[in-house]
Amino acid sequence: MERTALNRTLIEAVVSRSLNEIESDPQRGIRKIVDLGSHLAIGRSQRRFLTTLRQLLSNDASPYYALIEQVVRTTRRSSLKLFGIDLGYNSWTLGAASIRLRELRHRHNIPWIVSCLLGGADGASSRDLFSLVEQGRTMGIYCYRLVFETDKDLSSCMELFHRFPDCAFFLFVSSELLNDTTVEQIAECDNLMIFVKAEPERWPHAAEQLSNHGTLHALYLPYSAADEVEQALAGELCEELAEHTGCVLCLTAPPDAPLQTDQAVRTLVRSYRNSPSAPILAVDYTSDCLAVDEIISGDCSLLMFAGGKTFCRTMQGTRILDLDFRSLPLNRLLAECFPR
Repeated sequence: MERTALNRTLIEAVVSRSLNEIESDPQRGIRKIVDLGSHLAIGRSQRRFLTTLRQLLSNDASPYYALIEQVVRTTRRSSLKLFGIDLGYNSWTLGAASIRLRELRHRHNIPWIVSCLLGGADGASSRDLFSLVEQGRTMGIYCYRLVFETDKDLSSCMELFHRFPDCAFFLFVSSELLNDTTVEQIAECDNLMIFVKAEPERWPHAAEQLSNHGTLHALYLPYSAADEVEQALAGELCEELAEHTGCVLCLTAPPDAPLQTDQAVRTLVRSYRNSPSAPILAVDYTSDCLAVDEIISGDCSLLMFAGGKTFCRTMQGTRILDLDFRSLPLNRLLAECFPR
C-alpha cells in the first residue's frame, strides 16, 4: 500500500513537470514525456499505447502535436493530472493486474470499462451506480462510461464522482443537459471527461461552456452505418471540431451493432488516425475498448447495461441477456456474460 502511494506521488510529480514543459516547448515536451513513459512503462497496455503514440508523433508535422498542445493549454491542470492518473495508472496498471489475477482465479473475463445507459423509466439510480462502482473496483475496474439520456439530471450523479476520485468517468451527454449549473458542478470534478453529442448547431456552444471552465471534453457521434462515419471523417464535422477545443471525436455504435459494421468502422477510424487531415483524434468506442481489453486480458470483452438488459460484446459479436446488474451481483453477472 505504501509503495503504491509512493509510485502515485512520483507519477504526479513527473506529470506536473511534463505539462510545464509541453506548455513552454510543445514538440520537445511531448516527445520527452513519451520517451520517458516508454522507459518507465511496466504494463502491456502502457507499452502498447506508448508505442502507438510514438508512431503517430514520428512526423514533425503531425497535427497531433497541435492537438496535445491545445488540450494542455485549455484544460485544468488538476483535471489532466487526476483523470490521466486514474486512467493510465489506476485502470491500465493497478486495475489491469487485478483483472488478470481475478480472471485466472474465477475463469471468466472481466472488462476494463463498464458502460451504463441512464435515463428513462428503466434507468439506473444513483444508488445503483454506487453499488456498481463499489463492486467493480474490487475487481480492478476503474473506468465507467455513463450515457445520459435527455431526461436524466446530471446533478444527481455528482456525489458518485466525488465519492470515487480514483475512478475515471466518461460522461456522454446531450448539449441540452449542459446548463450553467451542471457545467459548474462538472468543473468541480477532476476525474471526468465529458463527451458532447454532435448535434448540429448545438454542440459548439456546449463545447465553449466546458472550455471556459477548463473541463476535459470531446465530441461523440452515434452511428448506425459505416457510411455515416466515412462522411463525418471526410466532411465538415472534423473541420468544425478543429476550430474548437474538443479535439477527440468518439464514434459510438448501438450495443447490438452487427460485426460487419464494426469491422468497417474500425478500418475507417484507423486509416484516419494514421493520416489525419486535421488535429483530431478519431476513436471508435467499440473496437478501441476491445483492443485495450485484449492487451490487458489476452481476450476481448465489453459490457453495457441498458433498459434492464445486459449487452455482452466480444470479437464474435454481441449477446443480449435478460440480466440486470441491479438484481444480480456483478461477479455472477460477469461469469454469465464472459465464461472461459
